[in-house]
Amino acid sequence: MREFPPEPELADLLAKYEESGGVLDYVFLESEAEGSPEQLHRAAALAGMATIDRRLEQWAIRKLFQIWNHPRACRVAKTEPEPCPFESSLLFSET
Repeated sequence: MREFPPEPELADLLAKYEESGGVLDYVFLESEAEGSPEQLHRAAALAGMATIDRRLEQWAIRKLFQIWNHPRACRVAKTEPEPCPFESSLLFSET
């Protein structure tokens, strides 16, 4: 299976949807092999899950850096303890 990007018009639409807070996992795949429908479906499912897994990992890394650089984030790695207010210990808190 080979992943390919969406058409430009669809890519723009998906980007706008994501910017507005929408979440949609999608993968565009093209088969490079012959096989039964079951074999092709299995290969597509595995390739799609691997792609979505990579995307989730990249999202988690970006989110971690956003949280780590937030001025109210508690730094666990500090050598000296410091008070950590409960609300700033919530990773996805908007406060």
